[in-house]
Amino acid sequence: MAGSQTIVGIGRPRVDFLGTMRRFPELGSKADLRQFSIQGGGAAATALIALLEWDYECRLIAKVSNDPFGQLIRGGFDLPGFDTDGFVIEPDRISPFAFVALQQGETMERAVFQTLGNVPPLEADEVQLERIDDCAALLIDGTEPEAQLAAAAYARQRSILVMLHLNRPAERIDELIAGCDVLISSERITADVAPRGAVDDSLRALVKLGPRVAVITMGQEGSVGIEDGEIVHQPIFSDITPLERGGAGHIYFAGFVHATVHGKSLQHRLQLASAAAGLSCRHIGAWAGVPSLEETTALAWPGGR
Repeated sequence: MAGSQTIVGIGRPRVDFLGTMRRFPELGSKADLRQFSIQGGGAAATALIALLEWDYECRLIAKVSNDPFGQLIRGGFDLPGFDTDGFVIEPDRISPFAFVALQQGETMERAVFQTLGNVPPLEADEVQLERIDDCAALLIDGTEPEAQLAAAAYARQRSILVMLHLNRPAERIDELIAGCDVLISSERITADVAPRGAVDDSLRALVKLGPRVAVITMGQEGSVGIEDGEIVHQPIFSDITPLERGGAGHIYFAGFVHATVHGKSLQHRLQLASAAAGLSCRHIGAWAGVPSLEETTALAWPGGR
């Protein structure tokens, strides 16, 4: 177990209101919710919640407002071992939130209605950089580029691992990629920053931009990573029956962080990340679906490899 290790994240958390229904209603009609859940969201935030479950101490640096959505966001992190002292509160604004409608079936289809709200971006001078000093890794996700670039530069000066997860377009994306040690990018984002015909060529292009490790996630096609010129392909764990896949990429991020901090090979990192993501799909919502570390490692590394 990780025990005393600390992971710090910087990002833009949100609150998700999730509801399941038999089928999506027609325009002008209603549908009764069969299940309802309120959970947190956001790439860095969700990865930290998984790592907290796996016995890490976690800190999130973020900016929200004092509105009801912001209060729900902060309340979601009111957990032993989770530090939100680095939060900046911008009063009288609207914090990020989303409504997630899920249509029941073998695998739930989702429709997401979301807003970033109107909380101003987290600025570099609002980050208490000393909160990074003792951490094993800094997690960033492209949602707060000014703050994340400053924190990444500070961390790398102190030989602290900087890990970037990109699953949506971001401002100053080239600088963010150049300033990280480990990049996990969705296939869609990779096509924007390193367009190539074959995934292996895209990986080689990504590491030329700065990171020493790059991973491309491809949904049902699995993931592929590169380190020191070695390319490893990892399929999904097909024996897991998914219920809902929302947030699985963020749990993948957590799995890769854990295996990286523990010095595992690239193959073992990809295996653990894929196992964590797959197991998280058995529940509605990413936070509710965080698997135990014991179950994840048993699936990823049979026999304790």
